[in-house]
Amino acid sequence: MKRHLQYHWWKYLLAVLLPVILWCVIFNAVTKPKQNEALRVLYIGDNLDTQRLQDELKAALPQMTDQSLLEITVAQSRPNGLALGELLTARQFEYDILILAQKDCPETVGQSFFSPLPVDAVSSITPYTESVEGKTVSYGIVLSEKTRFASCLTEPADCILFFSRESVNLAGKNGKGNKQDNAALCAAVFLLEETD
Repeated sequence: MKRHLQYHWWKYLLAVLLPVILWCVIFNAVTKPKQNEALRVLYIGDNLDTQRLQDELKAALPQMTDQSLLEITVAQSRPNGLALGELLTARQFEYDILILAQKDCPETVGQSFFSPLPVDAVSSITPYTESVEGKTVSYGIVLSEKTRFASCLTEPADCILFFSRESVNLAGKNGKGNKQDNAALCAAVFLLEETD
């Protein structure tokens, strides 16, 4: 018996660990919210009170949209050695709204990484524009220092809000998702509201 265990112990260990690992993977997959049940905002810059902004969005969005949201997340990031382009490309698959400190924006960030802003996406905005083949195209929204978003910054910074190309929460305005899933648009309206 000793000899058997000496050579086959790993089989018994595998028999115990495999069901636990499978259970965790399956449970994780089942409990993870669908894309249209989560709203995720990423700020690439410094000095954002992410918890405060997340709490404010959680309080406001249920009154602004009929979309069922199981998760609302606000995160902050810095490139930390990655090229900004690599970070933006990768994060568009995870986040609905990406906000960049204007000082960190490359000259053609809009046309390089984002789709043109839907004309009727958010009314009464100051658009972030770039010149493309002699035409002015809007890619994002400038967030002034009087907005709700700016009130969550510990130090003032000029910022630009962009919508992810991959978001399913833009009421189908980017060709993805359903018309009733408008949480990202509602979040943008909330972030743009002026505060006293």
